[in-house]
Amino acid sequence: MAAAEAGDGKAVRRMSGFFVFRALVDEGIPYWERAAPVSSWAAFTLARYRKIRGDRAEAERLYRSFAGTSGDCAYGLGVLLGEDGDSEAQAWFRTGWEDWRRLDCKIELGKGIAAQGRPGEAAAFLMDGAGLGDIAVFRWVELFEAMQKTLDDAAASLDAAGSPAEAAGSILDLAGLRDSLSAYPGLLAPTEELYLRAADLSASDPYPHSYILLEHARTLYAAGGRADDCAALLHRAGDLGLHAASSALAGIAQDRGDLAEAERAYTAAAEAGEPDSVFNLALMYEAVFRLDDAEHWYRRYLDLFPDDPEVPGQLAHVARKRSIDATALRERVADLPRLRAAAEAGDARAGYLFGSSLWTWKQGSAREMLPWILPLAEEGDAEAADLVAELYGRLGKASLRDRRRLRAAELGDLNACRQAGLLSNHHKDWQQAERWFVRSASDGDGLDAFFAGKLMAQRESFAEAEPLLRHAWAQGEHEAYGPEAAGYYGVVLHRLGRSAEAVPLLEAAAESWSRIVLRHSDDVDVIARAPNVPELLKEARAAAGAG
Repeated sequence: MAAAEAGDGKAVRRMSGFFVFRALVDEGIPYWERAAPVSSWAAFTLARYRKIRGDRAEAERLYRSFAGTSGDCAYGLGVLLGEDGDSEAQAWFRTGWEDWRRLDCKIELGKGIAAQGRPGEAAAFLMDGAGLGDIAVFRWVELFEAMQKTLDDAAASLDAAGSPAEAAGSILDLAGLRDSLSAYPGLLAPTEELYLRAADLSASDPYPHSYILLEHARTLYAAGGRADDCAALLHRAGDLGLHAASSALAGIAQDRGDLAEAERAYTAAAEAGEPDSVFNLALMYEAVFRLDDAEHWYRRYLDLFPDDPEVPGQLAHVARKRSIDATALRERVADLPRLRAAAEAGDARAGYLFGSSLWTWKQGSAREMLPWILPLAEEGDAEAADLVAELYGRLGKASLRDRRRLRAAELGDLNACRQAGLLSNHHKDWQQAERWFVRSASDGDGLDAFFAGKLMAQRESFAEAEPLLRHAWAQGEHEAYGPEAAGYYGVVLHRLGRSAEAVPLLEAAAESWSRIVLRHSDDVDVIARAPNVPELLKEARAAAGAG
């Protein structure tokens, strides 16, 4: 505290490092709490762990306390606000860059420019003044330049297009931008402008024109929102005779859980010979255990593509599923309309059953199923909360996924407890990770017991680790984690004076130990926590022989 009060930043960093690098976050928190009012580094460090452990409001307060005078806190606050979609984040990144020349803040500013639909400007901003040592900016520059080139090339190609077919060819590469629309929503406007130009140039020829309408609709759908505009484009394309438009409409209906409409639209397109619809219809029937229909359409697909390598495997799946009693699943499928109506009337449990069933059967998209499942999660249902976290993860929203996962873990969902442990592990908050793994192991799962026992062994709590690792080894000897479990269980037995029992376990792990350690991470902190199993094997053999 004296160092913090005296403004000795280096001493505060050394003391913070003592706690962090020795995995003593619990012990460090009281120190950081006392030092945070007068030390920006203590405030920054405490804010980081508050955020990791789920207290974002306190993390924001701590970051704000020094954001105007500390580049670290300015960056931390910018990241936290950015995760919440708050435009104030950019102001703090600008502070971090202009006042402190933090490269990570400059990169975030560049990403913000690109998100507004100006990737070329973002690349130029990042390159301005960049030196050979600024390696971190170059991958972003490459990404943003590629985005801009895609837009520029399409525009130039449209300028030169002399026919409707050439106009359609001009927009082919724009599909490559769809996966970026979530992170960079501003790209939609310049992309859509190019689709509209292409549509105008192709209006005299139905086939290329309908293809452009289809691609435009697919891009709108990827961006989210504007569902009516998307549907209107697809209907116009379908009216021009493009069966793929019907297939796209079927896919949207399927994403939304409207299986009856999906079946109707897929069937219409499939009967017209649209191959993707044939295959997708078979997949949908298989998912809901209409196995005769599934087999029929898989064979129709084989008629179109006799050498297809995937369909024979799908037919084999169908044959195996015929021996399964799917009565309950078929009843749930039949009950979907009632569940949907009940959910629309405000029944959160019905909404969860509707959305989770479709998600389990791979018949609904994460974006469309989330609104059905979220209400029950908000009511405090642990299983629903964990599924919401999974859906946010599928949508690429990592911060929302992690927050929802922590909430589900606090509510008692054991899968969420494991995931919360893995998240804490990722952030090197190993004490918190251990607590989550102990909770997730409460149902007797061997892998969770291994995770908890491993962390106990690493902090040399061998007696506490022994029953967990014994259970993990008994359950996981033949699992992927088995060799590592053998190693840690052997270490624990040796340290507890049971070296003769430890030797065969250490022998089972020693040969592949270096690969096991490096498989997890090339992070030196993680590697340093791993025991030297080959050396401990020698010790155990000597001790067993002496005994």
